Amino acid sequence: MELKDLRTALFGFSKSDVCAYISQLNAVYERRGEQRGREQQEVLDEVNRKNEALTNAASRLSQENTELQRKNDELQSRLQETAALLDRQTGEWRRRLEEMRRAITVAMEDVDRQLNGAEEWIAAPQTEQGDENDQ
Repeated sequence: MELKDLRTALFGFSKSDVCAYISQLNAVYERRGEQRGREQQEVLDEVNRKNEALTNAASRLSQENTELQRKNDELQSRLQETAALLDRQTGEWRRRLEEMRRAITVAMEDVDRQLNGAEEWIAAPQTEQGDENDQ
């Protein structure tokens, strides 16, 4: 029934027509309200499902992040230990290298003295021989 279909009566519209019209409107709005309620519930359910999925993903990523941080800390510690070891080894190698340089220098000085001594020794008999030949 529509508003134009209402019958007139004494002092206005027919009371029963107006009541029927209002009942019809009420039913229409009730159905629309129920439909909107169902649509809103479906949207809410979908949002809740997505929220749960995102919460699970965030939890999983948080756990992965915690694990990766732990591994990073462990690797950082190993790296620091390795760097310290390499520093100690490098220091030891430098010390040994310096010892070797000193030992080589001493050995070369010895060889040089021996060569000079040998040259003098070789030169000395020739001088003595030359002195003998001059007489």
